[in-house]
Amino acid sequence: MDPEERCNPDLLSCITAGEIQFALPFIFIVLSAFLVWRMIRSEIRKANGHQTRRGTAPGQGDTVTIIDMPAQSRDGNDHLITLRHTKDPQKHAQGMMPAKARKKDQIK
Repeated sequence: MDPEERCNPDLLSCITAGEIQFALPFIFIVLSAFLVWRMIRSEIRKANGHQTRRGTAPGQGDTVTIIDMPAQSRDGNDHLITLRHTKDPQKHAQGMMPAKARKKDQIK
């Protein structure tokens, strides 16, 4: 049987040993760069500590954000918007309930 007849590109059986030897240094370079990046990232995390989780931790009180929206016209009436977000998970969940469900919950 001729080697060309045995070669099936779908099965990757046409790859020769020379092609593999040519590709191995590139694979090792990419793998080495990835490992160096992981080591540097690990050392930075050891020095700075892990990043805190997003959002606010559960607890008492509220997180207050004040947004100042400048006036769009000459009259100079700025708008201040105060956003208040509770740190209590139960109060937050109650605030997300639809109004109808809240009324039913209060009746019980």
